[in-house]
This record gives sequence, C-alpha cells and structure tokens, in this order.
Amino acid sequence: MTKRLGYIIPVFILIIGGLYLRSTPSEIKSFDLPYPDMAQQIMRSLAPSANERVIIGYDPNHMAELTLQTRRLLEGTVKSVTLRPVGDSIPLKDQLATADIFIWMPLGPGLDPDLVGAEVALSNAWVSQGQNRQLHFHWDDGTRAADGMYGSHSPAIDAIYASALDIDYDMLNDRMDRAIERLKKSTIQVTTPQGTNLHFSVGDRVFTKQNGDASLAATAHANVTIQREIELPAGALRVAPREETVHGTLVIPSLRLASSLRDRSDAMVEVKNLRLTFKAGEITNFTADEGQDAFADYLDANPALRRHQAKW
Repeated sequence: MTKRLGYIIPVFILIIGGLYLRSTPSEIKSFDLPYPDMAQQIMRSLAPSANERVIIGYDPNHMAELTLQTRRLLEGTVKSVTLRPVGDSIPLKDQLATADIFIWMPLGPGLDPDLVGAEVALSNAWVSQGQNRQLHFHWDDGTRAADGMYGSHSPAIDAIYASALDIDYDMLNDRMDRAIERLKKSTIQVTTPQGTNLHFSVGDRVFTKQNGDASLAATAHANVTIQREIELPAGALRVAPREETVHGTLVIPSLRLASSLRDRSDAMVEVKNLRLTFKAGEITNFTADEGQDAFADYLDANPALRRHQAKW
C-alpha cells in the first residue's frame, strides 16, 4: 500500500505565515477573490527580469481569472509568457527546456491525479537544473484531513487563503530567522492532547524557509532544491530532525492507507489511534485501536520507513 501522509519520522514544520495578515478573511467575499491583488503578489514574489522566459501551468476550469491576470502583468515585463494547460499535447519536458520560471497555478479537483503527479515530478526535476525556479500554490492543503488526505475545499477556505497572501513578508522572514536560531540551540518537545510526546534536536540540519521570496537573488544559490520551489501562501519553516535524537511517542488519531491516488475514501483501510514508539529515530513498537494488522503489513512492505534517513 502507499501511504500519502509522508514519512513516518516527519519533517518538523512550523507554520508562521498567518501571523501577519493585513486583512481578515471576513473582508473578502468568498466568491469574489481579489485576483488582481493575487497576481500582483505573484509578481512581487518572482521579481522577474526582462530576459526571463515564463511558463504558467494551469487548470482551464479553475481560477482562470488568476491565470489571465498574471499573464497580463508578465507580458511586457519578461521575454516570453507561455500558458500551458495540464495535459497539453506538447510535452512539458520540451517546453521546460526553454524556460527560466515555471508557475503552477492552483489546480481544481477534476484533473487526473496521475497526470498531475507526472507533470509535477517533471517540473520539480527541472528546478534542480541550473538556476531554474518555480512558484506554486498549496491552495487545497487547507482542507486536508489530519492524515494528509484531501477534503472538500470551500469558498470560505478560498477567502482565507487569499487573505493569507496579503501579509508582511519582511516581518515573516525576520520571525523565521529568530525561530531557526532558537530551534538550533534547543531540544524540541512536541506534545498533543491525544498522547504524542516526542523529543528531538535538529543540530546543524538545513532549514528551508518558505518566506514567499521566489526571486532569482534569493534562489540562485540555494543548496536544497525545495528552496527554489517557492510556495504561496508562505509561512512554512521545515527541517528534518537528527534521526538519532528522536525519542518518544507519536499518536496519529486517524490514518488512511491507499493503494493508489485514485482510491476513494471508502475504499481505503483506516487505522485508528496509531501509537508509534521511537527510540533513536527507529520505530521500536506500535499499536492501534483499529487497523493494526494493516499497518503492520504496510511497514513490512516498506521497511525503510522504520527509520527514515533524511538527505539534507
């Protein structure tokens, strides 16, 4: 089975982006998103130059106005702008060969997940070459369930996400730098009311800051690929703990195991109240109220997940 939650030892993610909203979600009509302002933020994040070539990957049936507004702002600013719908007849790999910037617009729920996954993999591989950079949205992540599975994205969440683009980015970056300084010097404890009690340290591990800065000046010398894959809304600070320092218990109230991206929720195996015990970064024991045997089979099929070696 394929678990779409991520690694068993997760990257530690601190979300600070929403602290600096200049407007509140109630000020934005849920069906009338401020597409011109959103497109302006894309331009500020990218700070494109006149000699750069841009490809915009988009879903024709989702937020089309944002795509058009962004194209209008880019035209006359950069060397070329190409609109590319997901699944276009021209291979994405061929188009990327002549591009400097790739923008993934928010994608709707009706697209083929395998096709989207394949094209995202291509654009991510392209980012690792030269000084290429990518801007993308995690627009539908706001309605994910605790186990990472997608939920129903509502207009109200759209309004919140649009509002989250209008933040004080300088203040966000400063707050991130201060958080990194403290985390590097600390032993971190993560607890939840459900029973999670994990201890770990990060030491000299590399942090990645999603501070909204996708400019060439910020990304050209990035030593981790994700630092050239800038996401909006901004605010995620990521680091992988030093595996040997991870001790304690991680409790996952609900986890669904899927055999493919196309699985419906009612076809997935659900594991309830999964309790993972870690010692020196390795799973030494686990129990669950429901689905324990299914999770055991999953671990047997993916033994590397008992101890994830981060490549940072």
